[in-house]
Amino acid sequence: MEKEFKAKLKEYRQIEGVDKDYANSYLDNIFNKHMEEKFIRMFCKGGGKELLPKEGKKEKAACIYSSSMLAYNFFSWICKDTPLVYEEVVYDKVVFEEQFRVLKSRNNKANLDVVLVSKDNKTILLLESKFTEHLSVTDKMPEISDAYDLPDSYFTGCNGEEWKDIVKKLRNMPNGKKAYYEGLKQVACHLIGISSVMLNQEARDWFNKNSWLRHTENIILNGNENYIFKSIVFHPNTENESSLSRNYEKINKNFVKDLKFLPQKLSVKNPIITYKQIWDNGIKKSIKDKQLIDYLGKYISVHE
Repeated sequence: MEKEFKAKLKEYRQIEGVDKDYANSYLDNIFNKHMEEKFIRMFCKGGGKELLPKEGKKEKAACIYSSSMLAYNFFSWICKDTPLVYEEVVYDKVVFEEQFRVLKSRNNKANLDVVLVSKDNKTILLLESKFTEHLSVTDKMPEISDAYDLPDSYFTGCNGEEWKDIVKKLRNMPNGKKAYYEGLKQVACHLIGISSVMLNQEARDWFNKNSWLRHTENIILNGNENYIFKSIVFHPNTENESSLSRNYEKINKNFVKDLKFLPQKLSVKNPIITYKQIWDNGIKKSIKDKQLIDYLGKYISVHE
């Protein structure tokens, strides 16, 4: 990532105490320097342990380009009194760091950044957030466990044979070209986990027992809801980062095109969007707090 974008981000967001890209605390990195207790629990228990300092270092969430805090700032305001209206659906419930089991034989879980639930509880919008991660490129695919090669590793009824072939394609995908392939692996894991909740009772029972949706919103999924999955990325307005972001958007869309075996009620019709798109088409129109609009606008100032 080039210094120009970091400098712009620091200048526009005006966070005090920035030292090597870290604020003094994650509280300095969020709106009004306050986080509800239920959200603190989510981020502390999530796979990234975002709020927990480690070995004398500052917590991950204090980083000014933390994707988890980006997602928190843009979506934590959603509630019954101030819902988000997006793509003609009214969302009035939100949780963060929701976990889905991926394979039945292992305790590996996919960690989703944001899960929104509609007012009628019939539509679930699942978002994977990227701030700067997708700007890091490599010509190698990240390691994928051999367990993904075995159809029996997947939950019964969850298209293990098809996913096995997708994993094989992922391993061969780089072919000497550089891109953010870690993101594609994550997309695959998320979609396997979501599909498992929809199609398999064991996976769904585990989710309903452990989910934040149940513990904070008393929502139990039955698998028949309409599920929408999207990757949501920050698209910097600096030349190099903009090019890298567009490249990731392209490979993400191409990857999802091959997943024609997904459950009928799992939509990946528009698999990748930018923060500015959801800002223009929903968030800005739904927020009532002018101070929050101004705060989020500082992010958008360095977004293309």
